[in-house]
Amino acid sequence: MSSTDTHPHLHPSPARRKQWVVPAVFTLTIFVSASLLFFVQPLFAKLVLPQIGGAPGVWTTAMLFFQVVLLVGYIYAHLLTRHVPLKWQLPIHLAVWAGALWFLPLSVSESWAYDPTASTAWQTLSLFALGVGVPFGMLSANAPLLQSWYAKSDGPSAHDPYFLYGACNFGSLLALLGFPLLAEPLFGAQAIGWGWAAGFVAFGALLMISGLLTLRARPAPQTGDTRVHIVAPPTNITASTVAIWLLLAFVPSTLMLSITTKISTDLGSFPLIWVVPLSLYILSFVIAFSNRPLFSNAVSRPLAAGAIAVMAVLMSHQSSGIQTWLSALLFAPALFIVAVHAHRALYERRPDAAHLTLFYIIMSVGGALGGLFNSIIAPVAFSGIYEGVISVILAALLLTLGTKTIPVRPLAHGLLSAAAVLFAFSLLRGTDSEGPVAMITSLGLMAGFAILLARLARAPVAILAAVVVFLGADMLSLSKDYTFKDRSFSARIRSMIPTDCAFTATEPRSTAINMSMKPAPVRHRCPITMQTARWRRS
Repeated sequence: MSSTDTHPHLHPSPARRKQWVVPAVFTLTIFVSASLLFFVQPLFAKLVLPQIGGAPGVWTTAMLFFQVVLLVGYIYAHLLTRHVPLKWQLPIHLAVWAGALWFLPLSVSESWAYDPTASTAWQTLSLFALGVGVPFGMLSANAPLLQSWYAKSDGPSAHDPYFLYGACNFGSLLALLGFPLLAEPLFGAQAIGWGWAAGFVAFGALLMISGLLTLRARPAPQTGDTRVHIVAPPTNITASTVAIWLLLAFVPSTLMLSITTKISTDLGSFPLIWVVPLSLYILSFVIAFSNRPLFSNAVSRPLAAGAIAVMAVLMSHQSSGIQTWLSALLFAPALFIVAVHAHRALYERRPDAAHLTLFYIIMSVGGALGGLFNSIIAPVAFSGIYEGVISVILAALLLTLGTKTIPVRPLAHGLLSAAAVLFAFSLLRGTDSEGPVAMITSLGLMAGFAILLARLARAPVAILAAVVVFLGADMLSLSKDYTFKDRSFSARIRSMIPTDCAFTATEPRSTAINMSMKPAPVRHRCPITMQTARWRRS
Protein backbone atom coordinates (compact mmCIF):
# COMPACT_ATOMS: atom_id res chain seq x y z
CA MET A 1 0.00 0.00 0.00
CA SER A 2 1.45 3.40 -0.98
CA SER A 3 1.91 6.37 1.30
CA THR A 4 -0.68 8.21 -0.73
CA ASP A 5 -3.26 5.57 0.17
CA THR A 6 -2.40 5.62 3.85
CA HIS A 7 -2.27 9.42 4.06
CA PRO A 8 -4.91 10.78 1.71
CA HIS A 9 -4.83 14.19 3.41
CA LEU A 10 -1.36 14.79 1.91
CA HIS A 11 -2.92 14.83 -1.57
CA PRO A 12 -6.39 16.34 -1.23
CA SER A 13 -8.88 15.70 -3.98
CA PRO A 14 -9.82 18.44 -6.47
CA ALA A 15 -13.22 18.77 -4.75
CA ARG A 16 -11.54 19.33 -1.39
CA ARG A 17 -9.15 21.90 -2.87
CA LYS A 18 -12.09 23.68 -4.45
CA GLN A 19 -13.76 23.79 -1.06
CA TRP A 20 -11.30 26.40 0.16
CA VAL A 21 -10.25 27.98 -3.15
CA VAL A 22 -13.69 29.45 -3.90
CA PRO A 23 -14.25 31.17 -0.52
CA ALA A 24 -10.61 32.26 -0.41
CA VAL A 25 -10.85 33.99 -3.80
CA PHE A 26 -14.16 35.64 -2.99
CA THR A 27 -12.95 36.74 0.44
CA LEU A 28 -9.80 38.26 -1.04
CA THR A 29 -11.75 39.99 -3.80
CA ILE A 30 -14.32 41.56 -1.48
CA PHE A 31 -11.55 42.47 0.99
CA VAL A 32 -9.55 44.31 -1.71
CA SER A 33 -12.68 46.01 -3.01
CA ALA A 34 -13.65 47.28 0.44
CA SER A 35 -10.08 48.40 1.16
CA LEU A 36 -10.02 50.46 -2.04
CA LEU A 37 -13.50 51.78 -1.30
CA PHE A 38 -12.65 53.17 2.11
CA PHE A 39 -9.06 54.10 1.37
CA VAL A 40 -10.28 56.50 -1.29
CA GLN A 41 -12.45 58.44 1.17
CA PRO A 42 -9.63 60.01 3.25
CA LEU A 43 -7.44 60.12 0.14
CA PHE A 44 -9.81 62.25 -1.89
CA ALA A 45 -10.76 64.30 1.17
CA LYS A 46 -7.08 65.17 1.52
CA LEU A 47 -6.92 66.19 -2.14
CA VAL A 48 -9.89 68.58 -1.86
CA LEU A 49 -9.03 70.16 1.50
CA PRO A 50 -7.09 73.03 -0.10
CA GLN A 51 -10.15 73.82 -2.21
CA ILE A 52 -13.02 73.78 0.29
CA GLY A 53 -11.41 73.74 3.75
CA GLY A 54 -11.87 71.34 6.65
CA ALA A 55 -14.93 72.68 8.47
CA PRO A 56 -17.22 70.13 10.15
CA GLY A 57 -19.87 70.72 7.48
CA VAL A 58 -17.44 69.61 4.79
CA TRP A 59 -16.75 66.30 6.56
CA THR A 60 -20.40 65.40 7.08
CA THR A 61 -21.29 66.43 3.52
CA ALA A 62 -18.48 64.22 2.22
CA MET A 63 -19.95 61.37 4.23
CA LEU A 64 -23.35 62.11 2.70
CA PHE A 65 -21.83 61.85 -0.78
CA PHE A 66 -20.20 58.50 -0.06
CA GLN A 67 -23.38 57.11 1.50
CA VAL A 68 -25.54 58.20 -1.44
CA VAL A 69 -23.13 56.76 -4.01
CA LEU A 70 -22.96 53.57 -1.94
CA LEU A 71 -26.74 53.39 -2.25
CA VAL A 72 -26.51 53.88 -6.02
CA GLY A 73 -24.00 51.04 -6.21
CA TYR A 74 -26.26 48.76 -4.21
CA ILE A 75 -29.24 49.56 -6.47
CA TYR A 76 -27.10 48.82 -9.53
CA ALA A 77 -26.07 45.45 -8.02
CA HIS A 78 -29.70 44.64 -7.19
CA LEU A 79 -30.91 45.40 -10.73
CA LEU A 80 -27.99 43.53 -12.26
CA THR A 81 -28.57 40.36 -10.25
CA ARG A 82 -32.37 40.44 -10.60
CA HIS A 83 -32.83 41.34 -14.26
CA VAL A 84 -29.64 40.29 -16.07
CA PRO A 85 -28.69 36.64 -16.72
CA LEU A 86 -25.70 35.45 -14.74
CA LYS A 87 -23.53 34.96 -17.84
CA TRP A 88 -23.85 38.67 -18.71
CA GLN A 89 -23.35 40.09 -15.21
CA LEU A 90 -19.57 39.67 -15.27
CA PRO A 91 -19.01 41.35 -18.68
CA ILE A 92 -21.25 44.27 -17.75
CA HIS A 93 -19.55 44.82 -14.41
CA LEU A 94 -16.10 44.55 -16.01
CA ALA A 95 -17.18 47.20 -18.52
CA VAL A 96 -18.11 49.52 -15.64
CA TRP A 97 -14.72 48.81 -14.06
CA ALA A 98 -12.99 49.68 -17.36
CA GLY A 99 -14.94 52.94 -17.55
CA ALA A 100 -13.80 53.89 -14.05
CA LEU A 101 -10.16 53.62 -15.19
CA TRP A 102 -10.71 56.88 -17.14
CA PHE A 103 -10.83 58.82 -13.84
CA LEU A 104 -7.48 57.52 -12.57
CA PRO A 105 -5.30 58.71 -10.99
CA LEU A 106 -7.64 60.67 -8.75
CA SER A 107 -7.22 64.44 -8.84
CA VAL A 108 -9.06 67.75 -8.57
CA SER A 109 -9.45 69.75 -11.76
CA GLU A 110 -7.20 72.81 -11.84
CA SER A 111 -10.09 74.84 -13.26
CA TRP A 112 -12.29 74.21 -10.22
CA ALA A 113 -12.55 77.12 -7.78
CA TYR A 114 -14.61 77.66 -4.65
CA ASP A 115 -17.48 80.13 -5.04
CA PRO A 116 -18.15 81.89 -1.71
CA THR A 117 -21.57 83.04 -2.90
CA ALA A 118 -22.84 79.52 -3.67
CA SER A 119 -23.84 76.68 -1.36
CA THR A 120 -20.81 75.01 0.16
CA ALA A 121 -22.72 71.76 0.55
CA TRP A 122 -23.62 71.50 -3.14
CA GLN A 123 -20.14 72.56 -4.22
CA THR A 124 -18.66 69.83 -2.03
CA LEU A 125 -21.03 67.22 -3.47
CA SER A 126 -20.30 68.24 -7.06
CA LEU A 127 -16.54 68.24 -6.49
CA PHE A 128 -16.61 64.72 -5.09
CA ALA A 129 -18.98 63.50 -7.81
CA LEU A 130 -16.77 64.72 -10.65
CA GLY A 131 -13.55 63.52 -9.06
CA VAL A 132 -14.31 60.12 -7.55
CA GLY A 133 -17.98 59.34 -8.26
CA VAL A 134 -17.57 56.64 -10.93
CA PRO A 135 -14.73 54.62 -9.30
CA PHE A 136 -16.44 54.80 -5.91
CA GLY A 137 -19.80 53.78 -7.38
CA MET A 138 -18.24 50.78 -9.13
CA LEU A 139 -16.55 49.63 -5.92
CA SER A 140 -19.76 50.21 -3.93
CA ALA A 141 -21.61 47.57 -5.91
CA ASN A 142 -19.15 44.79 -5.11
CA ALA A 143 -20.25 43.88 -1.57
CA PRO A 144 -23.80 42.77 -2.50
CA LEU A 145 -22.81 41.67 -6.02
CA LEU A 146 -20.00 39.35 -4.92
CA GLN A 147 -22.15 37.89 -2.16
CA SER A 148 -24.90 37.24 -4.69
CA TRP A 149 -22.38 35.53 -7.00
CA TYR A 150 -21.03 33.43 -4.13
CA ALA A 151 -24.59 32.30 -3.30
CA LYS A 152 -24.74 30.87 -6.84
CA SER A 153 -21.32 29.19 -6.57
CA ASP A 154 -20.50 25.73 -5.24
CA GLY A 155 -18.46 27.10 -2.34
CA PRO A 156 -19.12 26.15 1.28
CA SER A 157 -21.85 28.16 3.05
CA ALA A 158 -23.09 29.41 -0.31
CA HIS A 159 -26.59 29.19 1.16
CA ASP A 160 -25.72 31.99 3.65
CA PRO A 161 -23.05 34.26 2.12
CA TYR A 162 -23.37 37.04 4.72
CA PHE A 163 -20.05 35.98 6.26
CA LEU A 164 -18.34 37.74 3.34
CA TYR A 165 -19.68 41.06 4.67
CA GLY A 166 -17.38 40.64 7.67
CA ALA A 167 -14.35 40.44 5.37
CA CYS A 168 -15.70 43.45 3.50
CA ASN A 169 -15.90 45.60 6.62
CA PHE A 170 -12.56 44.33 7.92
CA GLY A 171 -10.93 45.55 4.72
CA SER A 172 -12.73 48.87 5.12
CA LEU A 173 -11.46 49.25 8.66
CA LEU A 174 -7.84 48.48 7.75
CA ALA A 175 -7.99 50.99 4.90
CA LEU A 176 -9.37 53.76 7.08
CA LEU A 177 -6.72 53.24 9.74
CA GLY A 178 -3.91 52.52 7.29
CA PHE A 179 -4.25 55.87 5.54
CA PRO A 180 -3.52 58.18 8.51
CA LEU A 181 -1.16 55.79 10.30
CA LEU A 182 0.96 54.48 7.42
CA ALA A 183 0.23 55.89 3.97
CA GLU A 184 -0.02 59.58 4.77
CA PRO A 185 3.12 59.81 6.97
CA LEU A 186 5.27 57.83 4.51
CA PHE A 187 4.02 58.96 1.10
CA GLY A 188 2.66 62.07 -0.53
CA ALA A 189 -0.88 62.37 -1.87
CA GLN A 190 0.29 61.89 -5.47
CA ALA A 191 2.17 58.67 -4.68
CA ILE A 192 -0.79 57.37 -2.70
CA GLY A 193 -3.07 58.17 -5.62
CA TRP A 194 -0.94 56.18 -8.05
CA GLY A 195 -0.78 53.28 -5.59
CA TRP A 196 -4.55 53.32 -5.27
CA ALA A 197 -4.87 53.29 -9.06
CA ALA A 198 -2.59 50.24 -9.25
CA GLY A 199 -4.72 48.47 -6.65
CA PHE A 200 -7.85 49.29 -8.65
CA VAL A 201 -6.32 47.69 -11.74
CA ALA A 202 -5.33 44.57 -9.78
CA PHE A 203 -8.85 44.34 -8.39
CA GLY A 204 -10.17 43.94 -11.94
CA ALA A 205 -8.24 40.67 -12.25
CA LEU A 206 -9.66 39.35 -8.97
CA LEU A 207 -13.14 40.35 -10.08
CA MET A 208 -12.77 38.38 -13.30
CA ILE A 209 -11.57 35.27 -11.44
CA SER A 210 -14.51 35.45 -9.00
CA GLY A 211 -16.98 35.81 -11.84
CA LEU A 212 -15.51 32.86 -13.74
CA LEU A 213 -15.68 30.67 -10.62
CA THR A 214 -19.36 31.50 -10.37
CA LEU A 215 -20.05 30.79 -14.03
CA ARG A 216 -18.28 27.42 -13.86
CA ALA A 217 -19.92 26.36 -10.61
CA ARG A 218 -21.77 23.09 -10.24
CA PRO A 219 -24.21 22.25 -7.44
CA ALA A 220 -22.24 21.01 -4.45
CA PRO A 221 -22.93 17.35 -3.51
CA GLN A 222 -24.90 16.93 -0.31
CA THR A 223 -24.13 13.25 0.26
CA GLY A 224 -22.58 12.58 3.63
CA ASP A 225 -22.62 16.23 4.67
CA THR A 226 -23.66 16.11 8.30
CA ARG A 227 -22.56 19.61 9.26
CA VAL A 228 -25.12 21.91 10.85
CA HIS A 229 -25.57 25.04 8.74
CA ILE A 230 -26.65 28.31 10.31
CA VAL A 231 -28.81 29.97 7.70
CA ALA A 232 -30.90 33.08 7.56
CA PRO A 233 -34.58 32.14 7.88
CA PRO A 234 -36.90 32.65 4.91
CA THR A 235 -38.18 36.19 5.16
CA ASN A 236 -41.53 37.63 4.20
CA ILE A 237 -40.60 41.18 3.21
CA THR A 238 -43.32 43.45 4.62
CA ALA A 239 -43.51 47.21 5.11
CA SER A 240 -42.82 46.81 8.83
CA THR A 241 -39.75 44.68 8.08
CA VAL A 242 -38.36 47.35 5.76
CA ALA A 243 -39.13 50.08 8.32
CA ILE A 244 -37.21 48.21 11.03
CA TRP A 245 -34.26 47.67 8.68
CA LEU A 246 -34.25 51.38 7.87
CA LEU A 247 -34.37 52.41 11.52
CA LEU A 248 -31.60 49.99 12.54
CA ALA A 249 -29.36 51.33 9.75
CA PHE A 250 -30.31 55.01 10.21
CA VAL A 251 -29.64 55.35 13.93
CA PRO A 252 -25.94 54.30 14.01
CA SER A 253 -25.30 56.45 10.92
CA THR A 254 -26.84 59.64 12.29
CA LEU A 255 -25.30 58.96 15.70
CA MET A 256 -21.82 58.61 14.20
CA LEU A 257 -22.19 61.82 12.20
CA SER A 258 -23.65 63.75 15.14
CA ILE A 259 -20.75 62.75 17.35
CA THR A 260 -18.30 63.72 14.60
CA THR A 261 -19.90 67.16 14.36
CA LYS A 262 -19.95 67.58 18.14
CA ILE A 263 -16.28 66.64 18.54
CA SER A 264 -15.11 68.78 15.64
CA THR A 265 -17.09 71.75 16.94
CA ASP A 266 -15.79 71.41 20.49
CA LEU A 267 -12.17 70.56 19.71
CA GLY A 268 -11.86 72.37 16.39
CA SER A 269 -11.87 70.87 12.94
CA PHE A 270 -8.74 69.13 11.73
CA PRO A 271 -8.08 66.77 8.82
CA LEU A 272 -9.46 63.24 9.04
CA ILE A 273 -11.31 63.96 12.29
CA TRP A 274 -14.08 61.63 11.12
CA VAL A 275 -11.78 58.62 10.73
CA VAL A 276 -12.09 57.48 14.36
CA PRO A 277 -15.93 57.58 14.61
CA LEU A 278 -16.23 56.05 11.15
CA SER A 279 -13.73 53.30 12.04
CA LEU A 280 -15.74 52.40 15.14
CA TYR A 281 -18.90 52.42 13.04
CA ILE A 282 -17.37 50.00 10.51
CA LEU A 283 -15.84 47.81 13.24
CA SER A 284 -19.33 47.36 14.65
CA PHE A 285 -20.36 45.76 11.33
CA VAL A 286 -17.38 43.39 11.47
CA ILE A 287 -18.38 42.20 14.93
CA ALA A 288 -22.16 42.21 14.44
CA PHE A 289 -22.29 40.39 11.09
CA SER A 290 -20.95 37.14 12.45
CA ASN A 291 -22.41 33.80 13.47
CA ARG A 292 -20.67 34.25 16.82
CA PRO A 293 -21.92 37.40 18.57
CA LEU A 294 -19.48 39.29 20.77
CA PHE A 295 -22.14 39.70 23.47
CA SER A 296 -25.37 37.89 24.18
CA ASN A 297 -28.56 39.94 24.27
CA ALA A 298 -28.54 39.65 28.04
CA VAL A 299 -25.24 41.56 28.09
CA SER A 300 -25.66 43.75 25.02
CA ARG A 301 -28.89 45.42 26.11
CA PRO A 302 -27.64 46.73 29.51
CA LEU A 303 -24.39 47.89 27.87
CA ALA A 304 -26.36 49.75 25.21
CA ALA A 305 -28.61 51.33 27.85
CA GLY A 306 -25.60 52.56 29.81
CA ALA A 307 -23.92 53.87 26.63
CA ILE A 308 -27.10 55.76 25.69
CA ALA A 309 -27.11 57.39 29.14
CA VAL A 310 -23.49 58.49 28.67
CA MET A 311 -24.25 60.00 25.25
CA ALA A 312 -27.37 61.71 26.58
CA VAL A 313 -25.30 63.53 29.22
CA LEU A 314 -22.50 64.38 26.76
CA MET A 315 -24.97 65.75 24.19
CA SER A 316 -26.61 67.96 26.82
CA HIS A 317 -25.23 71.14 28.36
CA GLN A 318 -25.13 69.28 31.67
CA SER A 319 -21.67 68.09 30.59
CA SER A 320 -20.18 71.59 30.88
CA GLY A 321 -17.99 70.46 33.76
CA ILE A 322 -16.33 67.71 31.68
CA GLN A 323 -13.26 68.60 29.63
CA THR A 324 -13.87 68.45 25.89
CA TRP A 325 -11.04 66.01 25.22
CA LEU A 326 -12.48 63.63 27.83
CA SER A 327 -15.95 63.96 26.30
CA ALA A 328 -14.51 62.95 22.94
CA LEU A 329 -12.88 59.89 24.50
CA LEU A 330 -16.12 58.88 26.22
CA PHE A 331 -18.12 59.23 23.02
CA ALA A 332 -15.99 56.57 21.29
CA PRO A 333 -16.89 53.45 23.34
CA ALA A 334 -20.49 54.62 23.74
CA LEU A 335 -20.90 54.93 19.96
CA PHE A 336 -19.28 51.55 19.41
CA ILE A 337 -21.53 49.74 21.91
CA VAL A 338 -24.75 51.19 20.51
CA ALA A 339 -23.65 50.59 16.89
CA VAL A 340 -22.82 46.94 17.64
CA HIS A 341 -26.19 46.47 19.32
CA ALA A 342 -28.10 48.03 16.42
CA HIS A 343 -26.15 46.23 13.70
CA ARG A 344 -26.46 42.90 15.50
CA ALA A 345 -30.23 43.38 15.61
CA LEU A 346 -30.06 44.14 11.88
CA TYR A 347 -28.05 40.96 11.22
CA GLU A 348 -30.49 38.83 13.21
CA ARG A 349 -33.29 40.17 10.97
CA ARG A 350 -31.40 39.47 7.72
CA PRO A 351 -33.38 37.71 4.98
CA ASP A 352 -32.38 34.62 3.03
CA ALA A 353 -29.95 34.89 0.12
CA ALA A 354 -32.79 35.48 -2.37
CA HIS A 355 -33.40 38.93 -0.86
CA LEU A 356 -29.75 39.72 -0.14
CA THR A 357 -29.35 42.68 -2.51
CA LEU A 358 -32.65 44.22 -1.37
CA PHE A 359 -31.48 43.95 2.23
CA TYR A 360 -28.29 45.85 1.44
CA ILE A 361 -30.23 48.51 -0.47
CA ILE A 362 -32.42 49.17 2.57
CA MET A 363 -29.32 49.26 4.78
CA SER A 364 -27.71 51.77 2.45
CA VAL A 365 -30.87 53.90 2.32
CA GLY A 366 -30.86 54.06 6.11
CA GLY A 367 -27.22 55.14 6.16
CA ALA A 368 -27.78 57.71 3.41
CA LEU A 369 -30.79 59.14 5.24
CA GLY A 370 -28.55 59.62 8.25
CA GLY A 371 -26.11 61.57 6.09
CA LEU A 372 -28.91 63.62 4.52
CA PHE A 373 -30.40 64.43 7.92
CA ASN A 374 -27.10 65.50 9.47
CA SER A 375 -25.53 67.27 6.50
CA ILE A 376 -28.40 68.99 4.71
CA ILE A 377 -31.48 69.12 6.93
CA ALA A 378 -30.02 69.73 10.40
CA PRO A 379 -27.93 72.86 9.59
CA VAL A 380 -31.00 74.49 8.06
CA ALA A 381 -33.64 73.29 10.51
CA PHE A 382 -31.75 73.58 13.81
CA SER A 383 -29.89 76.44 15.48
CA GLY A 384 -27.86 73.97 17.53
CA ILE A 385 -26.52 70.43 17.16
CA TYR A 386 -29.91 69.00 18.04
CA GLU A 387 -29.48 66.11 15.64
CA GLY A 388 -27.28 64.61 18.35
CA VAL A 389 -30.14 64.79 20.83
CA ILE A 390 -32.53 63.23 18.33
CA SER A 391 -30.12 60.43 17.47
CA VAL A 392 -29.66 59.52 21.14
CA ILE A 393 -33.43 59.38 21.63
CA LEU A 394 -33.76 57.16 18.56
CA ALA A 395 -31.01 54.91 19.93
CA ALA A 396 -33.12 54.48 23.07
CA LEU A 397 -36.12 53.76 20.83
CA LEU A 398 -34.23 50.84 19.26
CA LEU A 399 -34.18 49.09 22.62
CA THR A 400 -37.99 48.98 22.57
CA LEU A 401 -38.22 46.90 19.36
CA GLY A 402 -40.30 43.84 20.10
CA THR A 403 -41.69 45.26 23.35
CA LYS A 404 -45.37 44.49 23.81
CA THR A 405 -46.05 45.68 27.37
CA ILE A 406 -45.24 48.83 29.33
CA PRO A 407 -44.60 47.95 32.99
CA VAL A 408 -45.63 50.86 35.20
CA ARG A 409 -43.13 50.39 38.03
CA PRO A 410 -39.95 50.35 35.88
CA LEU A 411 -41.36 53.29 33.92
CA ALA A 412 -41.68 55.27 37.15
CA HIS A 413 -38.12 54.28 38.07
CA GLY A 414 -36.85 55.59 34.72
CA LEU A 415 -38.62 58.93 35.09
CA LEU A 416 -37.44 59.35 38.67
CA SER A 417 -33.87 58.49 37.64
CA ALA A 418 -33.87 61.20 34.98
CA ALA A 419 -35.37 63.74 37.37
CA ALA A 420 -32.86 62.91 40.11
CA VAL A 421 -29.86 63.23 37.78
CA LEU A 422 -31.15 66.53 36.38
CA PHE A 423 -31.65 67.88 39.89
CA ALA A 424 -28.11 66.85 40.86
CA PHE A 425 -26.67 68.57 37.80
CA SER A 426 -28.67 71.72 38.58
CA LEU A 427 -27.13 71.80 42.05
CA LEU A 428 -23.69 71.43 40.49
CA ARG A 429 -24.32 74.38 38.15
CA GLY A 430 -25.13 76.50 41.16
CA THR A 431 -21.55 76.09 42.35
CA ASP A 432 -18.24 76.62 40.60
CA SER A 433 -18.71 74.09 37.80
CA GLU A 434 -15.16 74.38 36.55
CA GLY A 435 -12.14 72.51 37.79
CA PRO A 436 -11.25 68.94 38.74
CA VAL A 437 -13.81 68.62 41.52
CA ALA A 438 -16.66 69.64 39.23
CA MET A 439 -15.42 67.31 36.50
CA ILE A 440 -15.21 64.33 38.87
CA THR A 441 -18.69 65.13 40.19
CA SER A 442 -20.08 65.37 36.65
CA LEU A 443 -18.48 62.06 35.71
CA GLY A 444 -19.92 60.47 38.82
CA LEU A 445 -23.43 61.69 38.01
CA MET A 446 -23.08 60.45 34.45
CA ALA A 447 -21.89 57.04 35.66
CA GLY A 448 -24.80 56.89 38.08
CA PHE A 449 -27.27 57.65 35.31
CA ALA A 450 -25.68 54.93 33.16
CA ILE A 451 -25.96 52.37 35.96
CA LEU A 452 -29.59 53.29 36.62
CA LEU A 453 -30.56 52.83 32.98
CA ALA A 454 -28.55 49.61 32.66
CA ARG A 455 -30.54 48.18 35.56
CA LEU A 456 -33.72 48.97 33.61
CA ALA A 457 -32.57 46.92 30.59
CA ARG A 458 -35.57 44.59 30.86
CA ALA A 459 -37.92 47.58 30.64
CA PRO A 460 -36.72 49.43 27.51
CA VAL A 461 -39.74 51.75 27.48
CA ALA A 462 -38.57 53.08 30.84
CA ILE A 463 -35.12 53.76 29.35
CA LEU A 464 -36.69 55.64 26.45
CA ALA A 465 -38.84 57.70 28.82
CA ALA A 466 -35.85 58.56 31.01
CA VAL A 467 -33.77 59.71 28.02
CA VAL A 468 -36.63 61.78 26.58
CA VAL A 469 -37.27 63.48 29.93
CA PHE A 470 -33.58 64.14 30.56
CA LEU A 471 -32.82 65.64 27.13
CA GLY A 472 -36.19 67.38 26.84
CA ALA A 473 -35.78 69.13 30.17
CA ASP A 474 -32.21 70.05 29.24
CA MET A 475 -33.32 71.67 25.98
CA LEU A 476 -36.16 73.54 27.69
CA SER A 477 -33.84 74.96 30.33
CA LEU A 478 -31.37 75.93 27.64
CA SER A 479 -33.95 77.78 25.55
CA LYS A 480 -34.94 79.92 28.53
CA ASP A 481 -31.39 81.06 29.20
CA TYR A 482 -30.46 82.23 25.69
CA THR A 483 -32.08 84.74 23.37
CA PHE A 484 -29.89 84.29 20.26
CA LYS A 485 -28.78 81.06 18.65
CA ASP A 486 -27.24 80.61 15.22
CA ARG A 487 -25.44 78.02 13.19
CA SER A 488 -23.68 78.00 9.84
CA PHE A 489 -22.60 75.25 7.46
CA SER A 490 -18.93 76.17 7.53
CA ALA A 491 -18.48 76.71 11.24
CA ARG A 492 -21.11 74.38 12.65
CA ILE A 493 -21.28 76.77 15.59
CA ARG A 494 -24.15 77.30 17.99
CA SER A 495 -24.02 80.90 19.16
CA MET A 496 -25.74 81.01 22.52
CA ILE A 497 -26.05 84.46 24.12
CA PRO A 498 -27.40 84.69 27.69
CA THR A 499 -30.38 86.98 28.18
CA ASP A 500 -28.48 89.40 30.43
CA CYS A 501 -25.55 89.98 28.03
CA ALA A 502 -25.54 93.15 25.96
CA PHE A 503 -23.64 92.51 22.77
CA THR A 504 -23.09 93.00 19.07
CA ALA A 505 -22.17 89.82 17.22
CA THR A 506 -21.13 88.81 13.75
CA GLU A 507 -20.26 85.36 12.43
CA PRO A 508 -17.80 85.25 9.51
CA ARG A 509 -16.89 82.16 7.50
CA SER A 510 -14.24 81.20 10.05
CA THR A 511 -15.14 79.54 13.32
CA ALA A 512 -14.56 82.72 15.34
CA ILE A 513 -17.34 84.94 16.66
CA ASN A 514 -16.46 88.57 17.31
CA MET A 515 -18.29 90.03 20.25
CA SER A 516 -18.13 93.06 22.50
CA MET A 517 -19.96 92.93 25.80
CA LYS A 518 -20.90 95.54 28.33
CA PRO A 519 -19.82 94.91 31.93
CA ALA A 520 -22.39 93.65 34.39
CA PRO A 521 -22.33 93.87 38.16
CA VAL A 522 -22.59 90.11 38.64
CA ARG A 523 -19.72 87.65 37.98
CA HIS A 524 -20.88 84.51 36.20
CA ARG A 525 -20.09 82.35 33.24
CA CYS A 526 -21.25 83.55 29.85
CA PRO A 527 -20.83 80.80 27.23
CA ILE A 528 -20.55 81.77 23.60
CA THR A 529 -20.67 79.17 20.80
CA MET A 530 -20.48 75.71 22.36
CA GLN A 531 -20.43 74.84 26.04
CA THR A 532 -16.65 74.57 25.91
CA ALA A 533 -15.94 78.22 25.11
CA ARG A 534 -16.52 80.34 28.21
CA TRP A 535 -14.98 83.12 30.20
CA ARG A 536 -15.72 85.28 33.24
CA ARG A 537 -16.73 88.88 32.97
CA SER A 538 -16.64 91.61 35.60
